[in-house]
Amino acid sequence: MSDLSAAFGVLTGHPPNLWQRRLYEGWFARGFAPDVLDLPTGLGKTAVMALWLIGRANGAALPRRLVYVVDRRAVVDQATELAERLARFAPAALPDQPPPTVSTLRGRHADNRRWLEDPAAPAIIVGTIDMIGSRLLFEGYGVSRGMRPFQAGLLGADSLFVLDEAHLCPPFEALLAAVSRDTARSATGDAAALPPPRLLSLSATGRSSGERDSAVFQLEEADCDDWTAQRLDAAKQLTLLDASGKTLALSLAAAARNRLAQAPGARLLVFAHSRADALKIADDLGAKDAPPIQLLTGERRVHERDQLAESLAALGFLNGADTQPSSGPAVLVATAAGEVGIDLDADHMVCDLVTVERMIQRLGRVNRSGGPGRIARVTVIVPPDLDADTRARLEAPLRALPPLPQGGPEDGPDGSRDASPGALVALRRDAAGLVRAATEQAPLHPPLDRATVEGWAMTALDDLPGRPAPAPWLRGWVKDEEPTATLLWRRHLPWHRRDGRGKAPTAAELEAFFAAAPPHLREGLEAPLEHIRRCLAARLKAARLPVDAPALVALSPARAVKGVWSVGELAAGIDRLWRRSGNGAGDLLVASAALGGLSASGHLDEKADADALPGTLDGGWDETVLAAIGYCVTGPEEDAPGEGWKLAHRFALPGTPDEDETEAPALSVWTLRRPGAAGRRGDPAIARRSQSLADHHGWTEAEARRLADALWNAAPTADRERWTRILTTAARLHDLGKDRALWQAAMAAPRPGRPFAKTEGGGNLRLLAGYRHEFGSLGDAGALLDLPDGEERDLVLHLIAAHHGHARPSIPPIDPDRPPSANAALAAEAALRFARLQRRLGPWALAGWEALLRAADQRASRRLDDGHDGKGHDGEGA
Repeated sequence: MSDLSAAFGVLTGHPPNLWQRRLYEGWFARGFAPDVLDLPTGLGKTAVMALWLIGRANGAALPRRLVYVVDRRAVVDQATELAERLARFAPAALPDQPPPTVSTLRGRHADNRRWLEDPAAPAIIVGTIDMIGSRLLFEGYGVSRGMRPFQAGLLGADSLFVLDEAHLCPPFEALLAAVSRDTARSATGDAAALPPPRLLSLSATGRSSGERDSAVFQLEEADCDDWTAQRLDAAKQLTLLDASGKTLALSLAAAARNRLAQAPGARLLVFAHSRADALKIADDLGAKDAPPIQLLTGERRVHERDQLAESLAALGFLNGADTQPSSGPAVLVATAAGEVGIDLDADHMVCDLVTVERMIQRLGRVNRSGGPGRIARVTVIVPPDLDADTRARLEAPLRALPPLPQGGPEDGPDGSRDASPGALVALRRDAAGLVRAATEQAPLHPPLDRATVEGWAMTALDDLPGRPAPAPWLRGWVKDEEPTATLLWRRHLPWHRRDGRGKAPTAAELEAFFAAAPPHLREGLEAPLEHIRRCLAARLKAARLPVDAPALVALSPARAVKGVWSVGELAAGIDRLWRRSGNGAGDLLVASAALGGLSASGHLDEKADADALPGTLDGGWDETVLAAIGYCVTGPEEDAPGEGWKLAHRFALPGTPDEDETEAPALSVWTLRRPGAAGRRGDPAIARRSQSLADHHGWTEAEARRLADALWNAAPTADRERWTRILTTAARLHDLGKDRALWQAAMAAPRPGRPFAKTEGGGNLRLLAGYRHEFGSLGDAGALLDLPDGEERDLVLHLIAAHHGHARPSIPPIDPDRPPSANAALAAEAALRFARLQRRLGPWALAGWEALLRAADQRASRRLDDGHDGKGHDGEGA
């Protein structure tokens, strides 16, 4: 058993406070978590990650995966920073346990896929609502259809979802609760092999605790140790003022100048209603000799948004940052993007009047740590266009805060209120009605029903009439919300050029190119579609590019091509083309970098200098960034990247008529070949060394058995033996279909030693003519399988057919060793088998079983890439 104080201290750098100890001893140490953790902002709720890790190390029956979900507007990835610290110090704190793997699905972090490598190992996954939620619903944004069930299966089983700032996203909280209930109801028979997920909501406003029958953990009087008391008593004097200028932006700027004059060395935080107001305020305050001004908005490219974190730390705005802050004054102007997911710690604040749950979040970003003699002055400006009823409703809870005395040097001005965290806790308790009335109404959202989930789960079908987009289940139907898309810039767009003329590529060429070099989170800027359209229209006029030059490629969230246009086509009728293509919410719009439209700070700017475009993924980003992303693009006149990069795709640009195709100019996509421990990309059948089919089956079966032993060692004997038999049998037979002459030839397998399961590549995949080796494996395994018809045989055969994402429900009925009629019957039965199993196990349990086999298969492949021969020593000279 690991001592809580010692382990927690090593993992986090400080001892647990009293509430953290009570949460651990009363819940995590017993294998449980409350439904809601309702604590004021700044008290260290993210420490639940450390408590979960210690609980698991001490044998508590907690889920193997902790999925920490943050709102998409979060800017500084402090949840990932804590998770990475836990992984780094876990060997010292918990020496008998494997450290958790850490993966992040947002911001500057490429998904390293380490959370997919070992379903039996502890893992922490940090992601946004959209990235986690879409994956859970089999509709993963930016995820290929083949990978979607793999990711849904691991998220939907044996996971603890920790939903940060749950009061901001009631629809997603309801979705996670519904998934937990659905999987819990299905957890019988073979589905019981995969425990249902659990949900822990974190909130600073209490809204979550009243919306479902919940076990709520709240602060008690006995929890108030010195550290907690200091934060609860952090002095914050709040004053409500009417707007003094013609507009809200002018009034906020005037109040900010006044506060800077009164506190000349302070760090001032200014919250604005909109991006446009934030820009006006920053411009107004940016006069000669003004202090440094930073701008924090959601409508900003992620690459520059990540760089902002370094500036905020240097200026002293980040609580607990390692950087020594500068001593001079500084200003941060922020929209709602600064309200969540960032430990801002300003000295004073100016903001507009908003709903009470947002006011609570904002107040948590000023004087966050408290301390003797530190008092934050908070000026709240009432918007001039606010109607009387709305004003009264929003002001009521703030006016119910305790008044502060006047007269002394540290007392508040006339009418100021105590807005400390302790006062806010009392306000929620004593004026609950006023707080509810001033809280924004949760958006309506559709219920989660099995029929809709089963539609999403048919991931092998590219098009399915009636399959809805998952957005309403993630965020609800938001009134008057403008649809947004993600805009990014590339210097090299796939486009045929010859003799000065341009020719658009086909949809197939585009999809192949963007499959190899997919739009990455780091290069994207999310903005309203109408704003993007206006900006592109302005840039088309300003850029003065040739009419046949490439301008824009529009992709759906699933990366299907929706449109591709030259400069001339787009300039001649952008409104008409925009409507015809059906560009909508969630689309990916890839613009030519030559158009410009991106400011140096990463904001969408119609007047930006096209010649001064910041770096892009295919031009200007340094090798460290590209290595983290894992792929890069070079043009025809550019040098190939250095050692470790492998050519993954060529988009030919026509040269002279007699030029050899392989020597013709091309756009080249390169992938970074990394060791297994850091993730792996590329064709899973291509490896550093060849591997026989028999060896690969043996290695995969051994990995499957290892997984079974780790996952089910405490299960009843009969269940453990059955589940192990299912998984290892599928592993032993899953690649039988590679024993075909055309597959061996297509993969350029050496003739001596055939059949091979892994080759070094260099073949011709067109020889396969649509053949899938899983389909061949399905037919071969059905003849060899020594199991009677029934549930166990069904599951084994489905796992074999689906181990690359097909047979959900369709798989190409092509096998040269069987007549077409037999192939058609085999494919039809595979579809019916999928339907039977999904009905019996539930969507997530079935996908979870598939994930176990896929993980075992991939682990066996990584062992080969790492130079391991499967016999306990390295295969290359060790």
